[in-house]
Parts: sequence; structure tokens; C-alpha cells
Amino acid sequence: MQDELVTLLKYLMPMEAHILKGRLESEGVPAYVIGENFSNIYPFAAQLTGGVELKVAATHLERAQEILADKPRLSEEE
Repeated sequence: MQDELVTLLKYLMPMEAHILKGRLESEGVPAYVIGENFSNIYPFAAQLTGGVELKVAATHLERAQEILADKPRLSEEE
């Protein structure tokens, strides 16, 4: 049985979703970007459709939220 995909975040630009998808996958959490084809073809219509969704399996939702809540440090002084 497959785990249900749940929406973690929504974006108007697919690039933003792909950046965070890469971050999640680097931590071992599979992630999926849904709806990017329509946003690429009709970028101004993305707002009408809710944009691009970053989805994860329901069992990985809590871990994904923890990963994205932990902002990367840009310098040692932060």
C-alpha cells in the first residue's frame, strides 16, 4: 500500500519548490513537485490554480517540517 502524498508548501515559481525538494531529499525525505508544467506554460495563471505544490508522504510530513524549519546558517557568527 502506498502512503498518501500531502502538500507541505505551495509556491508560484517551480524553482522555489525544487530548491526545497533538493534539501529534503539530501536529508533522506522523498519529495515531489506537482503542477509545475502548467506554471511553466502559463506563469501568470499559476495564482489561479494555487501554484506549484511541494508534496511528501504523510509518514514523512513531520520530519520534512523539521528540516525546513531549521534554517541554514550563512556564517559562523549567526
